Amino acid sequence: MEPLSRMPARILVIRMRYLGDVLLLQPPLRALRAAFPAAEIDALVNPGTGVALHAPGCIRDTIVWPRGQLALELRTLADIRARRYDWAVDLTGNDRSAMVCLLSGATLRAGYHRPKQPWFFWRNRAYNVRPHHRKQKPHIILQHLELLEACGVPPAGTDVHLEIPPEDARWADAFLGTLPRPVPRLHAHLTSRDMRKSIPPDVARNVLARVVAQTPASITLSHGAAAEAEHARACIEGLPADRIRLASGISWRQLVALIGASDAYWGADTAPMHAAAALGKPLLAHFGPSNAAHWTPLSPLAETIVTPCPCLKSGHWACPEGTPGRCLATLDSASISDRIIRLLDAARGHERPGPPP
Repeated sequence: MEPLSRMPARILVIRMRYLGDVLLLQPPLRALRAAFPAAEIDALVNPGTGVALHAPGCIRDTIVWPRGQLALELRTLADIRARRYDWAVDLTGNDRSAMVCLLSGATLRAGYHRPKQPWFFWRNRAYNVRPHHRKQKPHIILQHLELLEACGVPPAGTDVHLEIPPEDARWADAFLGTLPRPVPRLHAHLTSRDMRKSIPPDVARNVLARVVAQTPASITLSHGAAAEAEHARACIEGLPADRIRLASGISWRQLVALIGASDAYWGADTAPMHAAAALGKPLLAHFGPSNAAHWTPLSPLAETIVTPCPCLKSGHWACPEGTPGRCLATLDSASISDRIIRLLDAARGHERPGPPP
């Protein structure tokens, strides 16, 4: 099969996952646009994640899958079918996305080949371009680009960039203007939608206390809703309120603007971590119960701390849902705070002596 023998006029890219996953669509979308300058390229995403889709000039339309609403799902599927896509590229790889890819009616349907287990058999048959999945997963961006290469689309770089609209930058300046203005500024996002990837509050509290004691930095701590908000409050309990500000109830655009106004970033494996990398911020990120090789930020300014986690070897979660992973409880607060302080100093052009630990 030679996919490029007929140039596709309409392409559907399917990424029905989370904010960070959608943000990292930029390289594959850029590759598709470079290969097919005149094609109409649409993206199918989950509700609430389209805000992270930043690929200027690459996307014609963003389609939101109305998950859990059967009547609307059928209507959306009929709309997708009516658009008569030439290509459907499934970068999600679950049952729902495979079904959409198959029923789209596209001539070329690309997706990841899964092991020949009974429950994967029908999914593999949904695609007519299906390269074998590597046993050791490459970085998610490289994985996407490899699938496109199987369709005949050459890569166009792995970098991800974000731009902050002027009105969002002004909002961030106003938000941070109420804090004391000694620089540098640290932005921290220590929680995750899956709380098992979150930094334990006692570790976070010790790190932030050392940063406050040893630097004049102002710190902004952002978080999600529900359990994440409670976790964030626990992280700063007893710390000086005039040095640390909680950014609660903010939008994705506001979160990106706050990260953009910072000098350095510290956090767990989350979408904000990828936003910080896309904004070119020096950052320190933690990986425990998630695959660092698959998700690490592809930025020369990114540092990672990988804590070996039994969950990755066993293939299932060993820690209770809704709590930080036990592997992350072993983190060394002193070492982390030293690395954050070096990041802040380097960002301000005042490198401290001594190599990082």
